[in-house]
Amino acid sequence: MEERLRILEMLREGKLSVEEADRLLAALQPERPSTGPPGRLLRVRFKGQRGEDVKFAVPLALADMVLRYLPKGLRVTVNNQEMDVARLLAEVRDSGTLGKIVDVTDSRGGHVEIIVE
Repeated sequence: MEERLRILEMLREGKLSVEEADRLLAALQPERPSTGPPGRLLRVRFKGQRGEDVKFAVPLALADMVLRYLPKGLRVTVNNQEMDVARLLAEVRDSGTLGKIVDVTDSRGGHVEIIVE
């Protein structure tokens, strides 16, 4: 477990690329059946109304880490249904969904885009 945390910390610090971190984490995992297609990436783009501009990609298996970079309690509307982003990421991670899953601009100019590749 300590090795996984160190790898994630190095990824956060920019010392490892997403691909390098993914390979290292995979090497630490015991062989087991995959629950989804291998190598899926989650790309997130967030532009806030105050000029914040955050863009990053992580292996979908690490989707929970994405939540650290987004405003707490962020909710989006998908197919006319409001959804908590944390729940959305969990559902996407556990399904085979591919493509743009969120593209939202709020009334104050904030914009969130989430793509699964």
